[in-house]
Amino acid sequence: MQSLEARRHLENAHRRILAVATMEQQLQLPHEDNDVEIATYLHRLCASLTESVVADSTCIAIKVDADARMVPAEIAMSLGLIVTELVINALKHAFIADTDGRITVTYHVGGTELAPGRFR
Repeated sequence: MQSLEARRHLENAHRRILAVATMEQQLQLPHEDNDVEIATYLHRLCASLTESVVADSTCIAIKVDADARMVPAEIAMSLGLIVTELVINALKHAFIADTDGRITVTYHVGGTELAPGRFR
């Protein structure tokens, strides 16, 4: 029984490492003026998370509903870390074996464009 529990912990650690590596790989793509189009980034991140973390993508889907806005790379990275952690936690705790479901990642901003200084 202990080896089964240890295996589960190692699999969880492996999934987290893959998820973080995926997020960093997405940010390595060249971007003009060090800005990232956040909707595209979140779509790619969640698609990569689905591939690396979700055992059966026919049972659990990750959907993104995001505004198409440019944000500085450091903000995109912070959002990517938050989304990665929340998605992994949802997969780990919200879905019991053989349960279908959907995770929706939403990013909407009202009003004017965001100022990078507001995120320090």
